[in-house]
Amino acid sequence: MADMTAWYTIPLSSALPSQTLSVMLNGVQTRLWLRQLGVGLFVDIWAGGVPLAMGVLAQDRVALVNSSASPLGGELYFIDTSGTADPDYAGLGVRHLLYYRQDGTGVGTVAGAGEVG
Repeated sequence: MADMTAWYTIPLSSALPSQTLSVMLNGVQTRLWLRQLGVGLFVDIWAGGVPLAMGVLAQDRVALVNSSASPLGGELYFIDTSGTADPDYAGLGVRHLLYYRQDGTGVGTVAGAGEVG
């Protein structure tokens, strides 16, 4: 059986140390609040208006939500395109990309994001 996993990029701004965005992930309205603090970039995630993960330290290639019960139908990751550094706001959308990895069920979708080919 073919791997049905799909990767999508979620657009971010590198000019803002604090930003909030909304995307549709797997049919669930998802709000992300990213903020740069002294020790790193932190992320809060709401899914369908309900807090899903709060105050998560963003790390390179580490899932932001670690729960099989997540309504997102996949996982969110930051990936450093030039190495393995943890993300900071100055590299968001350029060096540090936020990806949504849809699970293999073929039901995950991202409104307003680009598919990684």
